[in-house]
Amino acid sequence: MTFTRAQIADVCRDNAHTLPASLESIGINRAQLLFALSGNESTFGANPVPRHEPSWDIGGSFYAESAIQRSLVKEYGSHAACSYGPWQLAFFNFKQPVSPEQCSALEIAVVNTAAYLESLIVKHSLTTLESIGVCWNHGSPMAILTPGVSAYVAELRANYNVPLPNTEE
Repeated sequence: MTFTRAQIADVCRDNAHTLPASLESIGINRAQLLFALSGNESTFGANPVPRHEPSWDIGGSFYAESAIQRSLVKEYGSHAACSYGPWQLAFFNFKQPVSPEQCSALEIAVVNTAAYLESLIVKHSLTTLESIGVCWNHGSPMAILTPGVSAYVAELRANYNVPLPNTEE
């Protein structure tokens, strides 16, 4: 299933209020931020297919570190080691209980994405588009960016400047 840019923009507008209001006071439009992240992760909804994340699966670092992740993999197999939806949120970060099949639904994906993003912003006191991009891509702040994370942040800056399309009618 793919989504139009207008569909993505609509759910971004509808769920932006769940992100910290303090972002607006520092010049970050919350709907635009959600839209930009979908640009990085799925080309604004054109490619939202589940992606296997080896670090979340058997033999991976997150799998080894997390009893919860091991339990999810036991229950759902490698589907629990995937990221889902236009924002490619890791299955682990969806509010449970939810099945992998449900994670690709646009409303479930955006609500869980906004909740997880809000938790990252608050936990790490993120105050710039760049720091948000680093945490979304890497999972936590980084003192020295890898080339891949640097490229992700540059793409996020570019996608943040892509205007939200008008609402579908």
